[in-house]
Amino acid sequence: MGRVTIFSLKDCSYCIRAKALLKAKGGAFYDISLTDYPEKRDDLLRLAGGLSLPQIFFDETHIGGASALAALESEHKLDDLLKSLDTSPPVTNPALQRPDYPPKGEGKAEDAPTSADDVFCIGGDCHLKETLGDDLRRNLDIRDRTYVFKTYKSCFLGSDLVDYISKKYQISRSKALVIGEQLRTESLFDHVTRDHKLEDSGNFYRLAGDWNPMVLNTNRGWTATVENPSVCVKNAKVVLAPLLAEHTDEKDGLVDYGKVFADKRFLHFEDVTCEFQQVDLMRLNPRERKAFAINIYNLLALHAFSRVGPPLTATQRYGFFDRISYDIGGYFYSLNDIESGILRANNVVPYRFSPQFRLGDPRMASSLPSVDFRIHAALNCGAKSCPPIKQFTPEGVEEELSVVFSAFLEDPGNLQADLTKKTLCCSKIISWYRADFGKTDLATTLLPFTRGEMHEKLEVFSRTRDYKVTYAAYDWTTNAKPNSRAAGNDSCAIS
Repeated sequence: MGRVTIFSLKDCSYCIRAKALLKAKGGAFYDISLTDYPEKRDDLLRLAGGLSLPQIFFDETHIGGASALAALESEHKLDDLLKSLDTSPPVTNPALQRPDYPPKGEGKAEDAPTSADDVFCIGGDCHLKETLGDDLRRNLDIRDRTYVFKTYKSCFLGSDLVDYISKKYQISRSKALVIGEQLRTESLFDHVTRDHKLEDSGNFYRLAGDWNPMVLNTNRGWTATVENPSVCVKNAKVVLAPLLAEHTDEKDGLVDYGKVFADKRFLHFEDVTCEFQQVDLMRLNPRERKAFAINIYNLLALHAFSRVGPPLTATQRYGFFDRISYDIGGYFYSLNDIESGILRANNVVPYRFSPQFRLGDPRMASSLPSVDFRIHAALNCGAKSCPPIKQFTPEGVEEELSVVFSAFLEDPGNLQADLTKKTLCCSKIISWYRADFGKTDLATTLLPFTRGEMHEKLEVFSRTRDYKVTYAAYDWTTNAKPNSRAAGNDSCAIS
């Protein structure tokens, strides 16, 4: 009996859509995940001539991607093709088989058992700090308060905290005060001026995550040492991935970010991201820093979509890229800081006039020595015109960037060449960051990353230099379900 084989990525909305169509037809399929087995991309390249995903095979015949499968359905051909597999022989081509060993790709987190640093015990009960902070947020009267004509945002009274601990655990107020002070030293909250211990009084205190609401990984202070920054960001992505998958509509590939945020497991994800507070970017070598910065950028965008919501207007996008950030090693890094400050060697954000990090900014030490234009095929801000997300490794980042950049250019939405009209139509991303691609002729720059017919066309343009570069419109719509969550809907609103 034959079968349908799909090469896919776990976070790929087109892959999810193609699988959903096959499931709806009652057809089984054999999934080869490049998330689990990235080494299979060489087989995919030989079989399909490209690296865009998904790629679908009926027996050993290459059908194409998600759009090709949808076309078969609209032409009423899919049912007959699926039925024909019942009488075809088994697939024997080794390239169309998964490896016979467990996944070693990006889909599995490193073992990270809960440690004493993650737990706080009160009486006979032990609590994960991630849930304890959320418990305080839901039960304390947190609001703006005024003292001597000054307003302190998002704070609670010390006496209210002592009262809550005393009643919840049925202990005296004096014991509750001691426990509350321990929570303060564990960096779950602090006095609004940071110069008072916890007192059973009307003093104002603020939860860790409320000091800088746009800094998304500060629900608690992280004090443990981070041994491997690459593993720490990988683990955070692995925690988030099943939440995104569970709340993605298989029919249209859209994500309900409101449900992701409301999912109880999201608290654990946010707690894991607090670990970035102890990552010293300046101590990473350039390859480690490049891989880490790409991965953290893509994770921050997904985190922001879930916590704040995707930006819907040009004004919201301005705030989204500039204000939403992570605490990395004690410094705050926004999406623009990571992209233009670190990865683009402290360059200028499009349509602005100054380098991202001004003179004297200590974050300048985290900037890479030079810009690598291939990063623009690796960064995903959540818009539909962005490239797909992949996990990058310090040891393989150079090869991985070449692979994703080649795949980026294979998408007709990112590159088209017309020899008759003498036009080279590129993604708008290349227009915005044209300086990153150097002063060399653009066709010459892109040529090494193309193959087949496109390579031949670019060879002509590179040789003659007789062509005009145009740029495709950029699609800012996102993969968010309409009205599921939008920037501006909560206390973290950007404007």
